[in-house]
Amino acid sequence: MTQPISIQCQDNTELGATFFQIDNTTAKGCLIVGNALGVPQGFYKGFAEFANKQGYHCLTFDYRGTGQSQNIAKRDIQLHHWGTLDIDAAIAKATELCDTAHPKLHYIGHSIGGQLLGLAPNATQLNSITLAAASQPHWSRGNLAYKTQLALVGHMMLPLGSIGREEFPCDKLGIASMNIPANCARSWGRWIRKRDYLFHPKFKLDTQGYQALTQPLLAWTVSDDAMAPYQAIEALRQRYPNTESEHRIADAGSLGLGVIGHMGFFRRNAEQTLWQQTFDWINQH
Repeated sequence: MTQPISIQCQDNTELGATFFQIDNTTAKGCLIVGNALGVPQGFYKGFAEFANKQGYHCLTFDYRGTGQSQNIAKRDIQLHHWGTLDIDAAIAKATELCDTAHPKLHYIGHSIGGQLLGLAPNATQLNSITLAAASQPHWSRGNLAYKTQLALVGHMMLPLGSIGREEFPCDKLGIASMNIPANCARSWGRWIRKRDYLFHPKFKLDTQGYQALTQPLLAWTVSDDAMAPYQAIEALRQRYPNTESEHRIADAGSLGLGVIGHMGFFRRNAEQTLWQQTFDWINQH
């Protein structure tokens, strides 16, 4: 059964969400999906339905100021709120929805959904963490094309495209399919321009939560993902130093899926390969 629901954050902001529910008596637990930047929760529907087939409830949601979570002024939203408040509230909601004394909670973060997890205090309640194309981007961690792309996005498109706006036009600029608050775009650009990304002391974020996580963690690199190369994903994996982590490379050439890139991990044609391998791993935890 699929039902639209609402998630209430600690600051009373409500997020639009969808709960993909199976019979509680047979459920192994609940999987929470953390979106990539500028990607609506509907993109993950196929993956959520596959989670149901694997025996898990699944919760998807939109970050504040995006998609179905538009009930807050965009000028009041900061990018780190997506982690400290939104992901945190989604984990708490999943605990409530599982309706068991000791629910098993699993999280998969796509791109920025994996970057921000350590900012969520409730992340300590998770049983496992999967990072899909989630990196710590910096020009020094990739080839010339990657360096050029980050320079264009971080130094030009994000700062210039957000001037005088409340909403950054991700769709028109080809960055993502859904627009985001301009404040978030500006923050993202500032993070990209620092080697330490959001962890740089200049941004004054409390990042101690990353060290507090001790769960099993699986990081995926896709070999043809120009936006998240191996070195950048490895840099983020190391920001979760106390997890029991492993880093796998999905070879796009041998999987028979065509071009995978930054988004293809969550397309339905990956069901029998990347999805199944991920759930085989989740089932162990």
